[in-house]
Amino acid sequence: MQHKLKKFNNFKKHSIFYAMGAVFGLLPSFSAAENIDTVLTQLPIIRAADAAITAAQSNAERLRAGAYEWNVKASAQQRRETATGIQYSEYELGLETTARWPNKVDTDAQLAEWVVQIAHLSRSKALYEARRTLLTDWMEVQREDRIAQILTEQAQLAAQQLETVEKRVKAGEVAPMEAIAAQADHARTQATAVQARARADALVRALHRRYPALAGMPLPVPEPAKESPSPPHAETIAARVDKHPALALARAQAQHAQLRATRVGQDRVTDPTFGVRATSERDGQEKVVGVYVSIPLGGAGRRADATSAQAESDAAQHQLEQTRKEVEAQLWQATESAVQSHAAWQRLEAVHTLAQRSATLQTRAYSLGESTLNDTLQARRLALESRLAAETARLEAVLAGWVVRGE
Repeated sequence: MQHKLKKFNNFKKHSIFYAMGAVFGLLPSFSAAENIDTVLTQLPIIRAADAAITAAQSNAERLRAGAYEWNVKASAQQRRETATGIQYSEYELGLETTARWPNKVDTDAQLAEWVVQIAHLSRSKALYEARRTLLTDWMEVQREDRIAQILTEQAQLAAQQLETVEKRVKAGEVAPMEAIAAQADHARTQATAVQARARADALVRALHRRYPALAGMPLPVPEPAKESPSPPHAETIAARVDKHPALALARAQAQHAQLRATRVGQDRVTDPTFGVRATSERDGQEKVVGVYVSIPLGGAGRRADATSAQAESDAAQHQLEQTRKEVEAQLWQATESAVQSHAAWQRLEAVHTLAQRSATLQTRAYSLGESTLNDTLQARRLALESRLAAETARLEAVLAGWVVRGE
């Protein structure tokens, strides 16, 4: 039976899993944002992102405050005149700090804002990925559940077919060997249905272990839109690309890297250190109060830091362009396949309708003695295969429709 169900795995590769917020359209029971957050915010990856935001806020405060602190200096000494042998107690007190130039203060404040914003965008991307994973897991459960339902129905039809064959055998209308063939077909379909239901139940349990908040919530059957989606437009794709969370994060990281390069370049002009000091000499006979300033002389090390930071900024810009190209390609592929998926679903539904009608007629004809058992079983198998193919296309059309509607 596995070769008949092989196409059911194809929809997992569909690029429309990258659609923003698809879970809201997929799960009607999650009609409110707080309901989906109940499921997703319990995930460790989202909790880690929340902790990263807290850390980023602290780092931002550190950037605004600066790395320099006040230094207090104190020293004491004994002075002894060798000619007279007189000793004097002396001490010195000092207070100093290094001050950032005003342009550096402004740049650090901007960097602080970007640090926090990047943390929030990282959480948005993590939430987006978590939604995509939830969508994938839920659709896997939906797929197996639909397979189990279809195969259970087929097992019931096989049981009815067996009952019809046994009646005709008793009436002497057909040979007893047809009853054996019908029993074998019934046993096969029943075993396949049991296996499919076991796989579906196992996936449900795995889903609930992965998302405990989903336990007890209904899993509605998704339906595709009746009308075929419109072909994609460049303006629509461009607007969705700009709103994609991966691109938003890459853009913020590139801007932060550029600002960081500016800040490191500013450090080539060193910050001055200001201080005041007071000394008492010869037991207080001489007292001195003064101020001082010191400025380090920047050298090759600061130039190397600036060059490295600029290279990192250039790399972030290139990564931004790469991310843009990848997101744009994914969305174009998804939206272009939406029309094809919808058309394929409609065609396969039509094929299934014809195959199902043929199987129904063959079953009726057999009960009237106008058809053979082999023809009847073959018609039923073709109807099953067409139904599985139509169901696969239906799920793909559902996913493609969400992308086109921007859900």
